[in-house]
Amino acid sequence: MRLLPLIAGIVATPLAVWAASVLAMSGPQALRLLYPYISLLQGHSDHSRQETMQQLVMFGQFPFYGAVWVLMQRLLRGTAGPLSVLALHCAGVGAAILTAGAS
Repeated sequence: MRLLPLIAGIVATPLAVWAASVLAMSGPQALRLLYPYISLLQGHSDHSRQETMQQLVMFGQFPFYGAVWVLMQRLLRGTAGPLSVLALHCAGVGAAILTAGAS
């Protein structure tokens, strides 16, 4: 039961990938809300490495969120798990929006 957020993150990954394919039709702004860290990686390495890193981020983001949730829940108790994941995701979305506006 303690690993439930991690399992939920793993289960959410295929759903998020499907949602990304639907959101791709709306343009890059919509994708930034779901996968903010991918847009932060764009243009920072050669094309072959960039695609590999984007795939790793896309499939690893939600299991990583689940692992952070479990870790913070164990360390701090209460609502620290979901709040830390929310803060992490919001920080990524904010950074993606700021870097998109700068370019």
